Amino acid sequence: MSIPQAPRTTGTLMLQVLGRVAPCPRCAHQMLWVLALLPVARPRPGEFVKVDQEGALALAEEILRGADQDIVARRLQPRPSGSRGASFNPNTCTGCGAQADWHDFDAVVDASIYHGQVEVARGRVGVRDWRRAVAAQHTVICWLPER
Repeated sequence: MSIPQAPRTTGTLMLQVLGRVAPCPRCAHQMLWVLALLPVARPRPGEFVKVDQEGALALAEEILRGADQDIVARRLQPRPSGSRGASFNPNTCTGCGAQADWHDFDAVVDASIYHGQVEVARGRVGVRDWRRAVAAQHTVICWLPER
């Protein structure tokens, strides 16, 4: 007689979407900035992946929608046409609708590293998609939150 086993979950990874409340640089409205993805179990240095690349942004949107955070997911926008550089800010302000530049995004990411962040949502994604997002990073942040 065989013992029933739980379904295998190989091929997926549980991620958390991290954010921080900070003011919009244009209108000073306090807004939730979606910043990064991080594995829930045993994250390694370099796996704090900012959502400033299309692959990581798509994963964050997928997780947010799966966690019934559609309002937050709708505020994330793709790279504006004509923008240049390795990074961009996907967040739009709920007060004025502005999409601040990557300098503002990186400042909020830095503040989250030194002063904390919140878990906005968590969800499972494909390991291959996650590895592609990690590999696409232009800036690798070797930091892990205290547990």
